[in-house]
Amino acid sequence: MTAQDLFSQQAANRRSTTLLVAGFVVFFAWIGFGGDLGLYLLTEHAAPGAYRHTVPVIGIVATLVAGTLAWFSWRQGPKRVLWSSGAWELVTR
Repeated sequence: MTAQDLFSQQAANRRSTTLLVAGFVVFFAWIGFGGDLGLYLLTEHAAPGAYRHTVPVIGIVATLVAGTLAWFSWRQGPKRVLWSSGAWELVTR
């Protein structure tokens, strides 16, 4: 294990965070589109005129919700952490 300076550690943490957030969105897309595939296979041989699941609504909605949550957390996360810990901004005069 090699010693790293602060800036290289911050860069490594940013890369890890980006991969974690992308993995979060991909996981929910996988779950959503998997549910759509299950519904498609369930209704594939339905009678004529019956419901056939063709549009991947669950996957699209799950991906949009996960993307929105990830974006909001990315933008508001530091403020929320500081608020929850009771941190105050230092103002010098």
